[in-house]
Amino acid sequence: MILKGLSNIHELFVHCDIKPGNILVFPMKDGTNNLKIADFGLAEDAGVKIHSYCGTLVYSSPESVELGVLETSTDIWSLGCIVIEMITGEKIWKNISRQELINEIVHREPIIPQNISDIAKDFLQRCLAKERQKRWTADKLLYHPFIVDNFVKVAQNCDQEVFSWINPLGSCSWTSTHDLFSTHVGIPSCPGSFQRLF
Repeated sequence: MILKGLSNIHELFVHCDIKPGNILVFPMKDGTNNLKIADFGLAEDAGVKIHSYCGTLVYSSPESVELGVLETSTDIWSLGCIVIEMITGEKIWKNISRQELINEIVHREPIIPQNISDIAKDFLQRCLAKERQKRWTADKLLYHPFIVDNFVKVAQNCDQEVFSWINPLGSCSWTSTHDLFSTHVGIPSCPGSFQRLF
């Protein structure tokens, strides 16, 4: 759903602040959930060069931090950071000073978890390519096997318990739909065990 939203957004502009706090979960009456991207306060036309950095630093792309360049690939980088956080339960960049964080983002290759499938690694490499021209677009990522194959396969072959998440509106559990573009964002009961799925 996040990719579908980014695909629509990127027809007109760049969000510039894709992060977990700007992805909202809306439970539907039929038990499914819709994800919506929020907070367009920093959105810009694609290709804009800004004079000062904007957005949330830990999810920021190298080009936005170093050059102030905002392109659709900036949002894709942020998505890659979020996917790593969803799989591992930890941010891609650890707790370090602001200056160290800037240095890491600009000069270091992001560390992609090794205990995930090759297909998940490939997806993350497409999102987190240092050179922005090599990053895939949201439209292209929608057809990546990590999205198309794995989520459908997991939904069909795994125990329902895997898809039970914490309801942000209350303490009861609820179960996600297995539709490709309908899913839950929440906290797995044990992020480490969730890694084995991907």
